[in-house]
Amino acid sequence: MSLDLATILPNITHSLEGTGFLFGAGTSAEAGYPMMSGLTRKVVGGLKPDERAVLDEVLKAVGSAYDDKAATPNIEELADLVIAHAINSKDARCATLETKFRELVVQEILSVKNPSLDNHVQLFRALSKRTFGRPCTVWIFTTNYDLLFEVAAAKAGGERLFWMHRAFLQSRPIPGNIWRGCGESLYPKQPTHRQAG
Repeated sequence: MSLDLATILPNITHSLEGTGFLFGAGTSAEAGYPMMSGLTRKVVGGLKPDERAVLDEVLKAVGSAYDDKAATPNIEELADLVIAHAINSKDARCATLETKFRELVVQEILSVKNPSLDNHVQLFRALSKRTFGRPCTVWIFTTNYDLLFEVAAAKAGGERLFWMHRAFLQSRPIPGNIWRGCGESLYPKQPTHRQAG
């Protein structure tokens, strides 16, 4: 069975209204960011010996150990285990370790100086063409930590203004307004300007 665009997106000939797209880590890897395993290795490798000892204690308490070759448990699983241990044990070192995880994740994301947004911008320009000059909401869902879709939407603006609406899929933020999941709305340019947020 072959699939064509009209089968996947039945409204494509007249609108993309209500269409949603889900993007995973590969979209960020294409731009120069690490995949989950690489991010996990960088974060765990960035821990000081005393911080690593706390992590090993937490893992031992649940009968686990960190495997650097497989990068498992991954950074999200490690953070969840550390948070749970902090809550259950009231060990202040775990709260400090969680903060360190966040700092290292943000540091790793910010270390990518010139991410390639070409594919992201091309996506938004193609979506813009498919709105046929009418108001249209297109949902972009991503599991990524970075803000590449937001930046690309702004760069692709041209004749259209892309307004951001975040649909938070995780209640726990990472400093710097970087979230694990997000959605954006795509609207035609409006006569009044509002701040994206």
